[in-house]
Amino acid sequence: MLIPTAIVRKVNMTQLASITNNHFSFECCCGQTSLVPVTAFIQKFELEATVDEVVAKARCSKCRLKNMAESRIVFVGGSGEAMPNTATKQASLPSD
Repeated sequence: MLIPTAIVRKVNMTQLASITNNHFSFECCCGQTSLVPVTAFIQKFELEATVDEVVAKARCSKCRLKNMAESRIVFVGGSGEAMPNTATKQASLPSD
């Protein structure tokens, strides 16, 4: 006998304030894709809004559907911008 299991939804409590240099990538089931800066959502929803709140309110600009197929947080830019101050100190080798 099969026992139905509950569908577990991953909750993302990340606040927009912590990802200001990133973008949201949305893909709708109609095929429409978009890349929107997080700062655009901060202007609308404030810094304290969470990723889940933004994704729940996002709507496709083509078919107007909510609950799009996929959403991602992405960084747009070079690796030099993504990893400031991450240099590690080189270990000194013992001399012979």
